[in-house]
Amino acid sequence: MTLLSVQFDIDILARSSIVHREDYSAVGTDNFALFRREKIIGPTGEVMQVPIVSGSSFRGILRRIGEALTAAVLDYEDTALPIPAAHLLTNGGRLAKSARPLTDEEERRLKTLLPQVAVFGGAASGRIMSGLLTVGKVLPEIAELSHLLPRPARSVTLPAVLGIAEESFSHLSDHRTSTAQSPNADLDENSSPLGRFGVETLPAGTRLQSWVRLTNATAAQAAFFRDVLAAFATRGHLGGRIAAGHGQVSATVTETVQRGRLPDTGVDWAEELGTHRDEAIAALSQLS
Repeated sequence: MTLLSVQFDIDILARSSIVHREDYSAVGTDNFALFRREKIIGPTGEVMQVPIVSGSSFRGILRRIGEALTAAVLDYEDTALPIPAAHLLTNGGRLAKSARPLTDEEERRLKTLLPQVAVFGGAASGRIMSGLLTVGKVLPEIAELSHLLPRPARSVTLPAVLGIAEESFSHLSDHRTSTAQSPNADLDENSSPLGRFGVETLPAGTRLQSWVRLTNATAAQAAFFRDVLAAFATRGHLGGRIAAGHGQVSATVTETVQRGRLPDTGVDWAEELGTHRDEAIAALSQLS
C-alpha cells in the first residue's frame, strides 16, 4: 500500500468580518476586544505586532468539520459514548491519568477505523496520539506580511492600520423598566442600561492565505480530509461570533502531491467507516 503525502494551499476570502479576539488578560478593556496579534520582524528588521489567525484556531475548525462528517456516518447521537471519546472527536481530548491506558495496538486500531483520529490525532486514555495533519497559521494579505505570505498576494496589500476595522454592538437591543411596559430603546449614554461593546475585525473582503499538509495517509484518510476541506471551502468559517454573522468565508484549495497519488472518486471513506460502525463505536467506548 502506497501512502500519500500532499500539501493543500488554501486561499480564503472573508465574506463577513472576522473576529479573533486577543486573550482577555492582554492589553485591552472589558468592553473592547483587540484582534489577536503576533510579533514579527519586518523585511527591514523592524519589530511590529500584526493581526494573524492562529493555527490552533484553524485546526480546531477543521477538526469539528471532520467530527460532523464522522457523526453523519456513525450516527452515534443516541449512543452513550464516554466523555473522553466525545472530547477526542470534537476538540482533541485531554491528557489525564487513566486506569486503563491505551496500548500501541489499540491506538493503531482506532486510527485504522476512524480517519478523524488518524488525521487530527488527540489525547485519550492517558495517551497522546499524533495525527497526520500539519496546519499553517492564517495570514491576512496585508503589507506588513507580504514578505511572509506563502504565495503572492492576489490584490494590492494595505497596511494593517487600514486593514483592521472596529465594530460595536450592544448587549441588548432594547429594554423595559418593568414587565408591564413594552420594550423601548434608550439611547441616552448617561442613563441607558445597555452595555456597549466593541471589537476589532478583519473586514469583509479581506483575503487570507494558509496551508495544510497531510503526511503518510492512506487513500481513505486522504479522501476523508479532502471532504473536510471541501466543506470548509463552501460553508466554513474563521474566528468567533459566528452566531452573530461574523467569520463567513469561502476558499479555494490547490493540491500539490509530494508522494503517491490522490485517491480517485472510487475511494469511499464513508462507506468503509459505515461498514465497520460497530467496531468503531466499540473502540470509542473503551476510551477513558
